[in-house]
Amino acid sequence: MNTPTILIVLVGIVIVAVWMFAPRRESKEVWETTPGGPFEVILTDEAISCIHPKRETETIRWDDIEEIRLVTTTEGPFLPDMWYLFVGDGKGCSIPSEAKGFDQCWDVFKARFPGFDYGVILQAGTSDAQQVIWTKTSNKRMESNG
Repeated sequence: MNTPTILIVLVGIVIVAVWMFAPRRESKEVWETTPGGPFEVILTDEAISCIHPKRETETIRWDDIEEIRLVTTTEGPFLPDMWYLFVGDGKGCSIPSEAKGFDQCWDVFKARFPGFDYGVILQAGTSDAQQVIWTKTSNKRMESNG
């Protein structure tokens, strides 16, 4: 083996060794290490809120909710991939299903949103999609027929 070839091989070995043994920067993303990640649901008698790690807390009053949508994304498992959007007259609140405290939402869905379509959730996939799972207008129709 000639000197330039040996030098190239040695440089390659050093690069690989440095890459393999270099200290890894620990990710500061809470999402990867904490159940629910950095998102947290807050329920009150007046509203639903979600604390987001990189933007202001979102809040919508219960009476202002006109529609609830289920949004699925292809971002999982690295980021939340199933979101509930509470929408009403220019306002909204987005909550990932993995958020801390989300488990308490199921009772709220049952109590506050008659006709909530659980089937959409059960059939949700992992593609980028958005589906309506409750609307105030469909609830009013149910009340007038009921």
